[in-house]
Amino acid sequence: MHILEPSSYMINCILHHILKGIFMIGTCFVGCSPNGYNKDEIVITPSTSIVLNYAKRFEIIKSGNVTLVIIKPTGIGSKGSLTYALIPPGTDPPENLAVDQVIEVPVKRMVVTSTSHIPFLDLLGISDYLVGFPNTDYISSESMRSRIDQNLIKDVGSVNGLDIESLIELQPELVVSYISGPDRGELSLLSHSGIPVVINLDFMEESPLGRAEWIKFIGLMVGKFELADSVFSGIEHKYQQLTSLTNSVLKKPPVFSGIMYGDTWFAPGGNSFVARFIEDAGGYYTWEDQKIAGSVELSFEAVLDRNTKTDFWIGTGGFSSKNDIEASDPRYVNFHAFQTGDVYNYHGRIGATGGFEYLELGGARPDLVLADFIKILHPGLIPNYQPYFFKKLY
Repeated sequence: MHILEPSSYMINCILHHILKGIFMIGTCFVGCSPNGYNKDEIVITPSTSIVLNYAKRFEIIKSGNVTLVIIKPTGIGSKGSLTYALIPPGTDPPENLAVDQVIEVPVKRMVVTSTSHIPFLDLLGISDYLVGFPNTDYISSESMRSRIDQNLIKDVGSVNGLDIESLIELQPELVVSYISGPDRGELSLLSHSGIPVVINLDFMEESPLGRAEWIKFIGLMVGKFELADSVFSGIEHKYQQLTSLTNSVLKKPPVFSGIMYGDTWFAPGGNSFVARFIEDAGGYYTWEDQKIAGSVELSFEAVLDRNTKTDFWIGTGGFSSKNDIEASDPRYVNFHAFQTGDVYNYHGRIGATGGFEYLELGGARPDLVLADFIKILHPGLIPNYQPYFFKKLY
């Protein structure tokens, strides 16, 4: 863990969000009423930032025993940002601290709303902190499934239709969502009920290690930041070891990805984490010129024109066999990768109730995903490795 002085963005953010709060707290320290804040409770000092090496969608600023976590949906500046103040238990939150949520940490009862949040709890050894999840059938984690079978994790509806009453009855100390902006909807009801709701934007990160670094976000919430930092460092080291194998690769086989939904082919953008996996695995992504992190919408003809002779097709949506792909649209057989059989998807591991383990664990363990990609593109580099998530379609 590294500490540095705040950047200009951090300074502007601090001035915008907490300068007034700092002034009022300082005044209270000098002479506050019996209902004021105790000097030993909330301590605001000159701020420093905890460095995140890859994640761009959140920032951590330490001010004494207050930790500010800034969520950045745009990834740049403070526009649309959300700020959470994490404070020690039993302390009174400063009334004039202009933040979106004040959360007493560590929390020990949580509801999360995406399967990608689940592995962070498992990796930190706090699977028992999870008390609720929307549509538990999506969960693949064996430790979590055991708790579900014991009725220790309650089903709280779906992401688009949370059972707010049941969720409130669970009395979680924190709800972790991935919905932001005006679409938060009923989640605001939880905040009004006194249950803090925070937004996890790991899925918006452009780099695989950026997604995995969100374990530190969860670590802050549960009082295990140092452990989260250590776990991430181990994953980072494994990832870097794998990239060192492909640094000297001279021939980079072309790869395309995606599938048709209706009349549109959706492919990962050139700045997406999928494109980064292909690059780090020693491949060339044929849509790397589309410099966006989200999906690129294309016509079938445009994809076929660019990928008639492309060697590998990795990522075919919900299809688990070439026969299913051909049956959905006979034009798929015109791709060279289809004809040679170099078509792969992430259906190698399916949970007990049908969830794809890649969609749950892949974000937290990019080293495993990268190893799969290398095995597909350059099998000789890791001859004894068996793919974990991805499998060849027949």
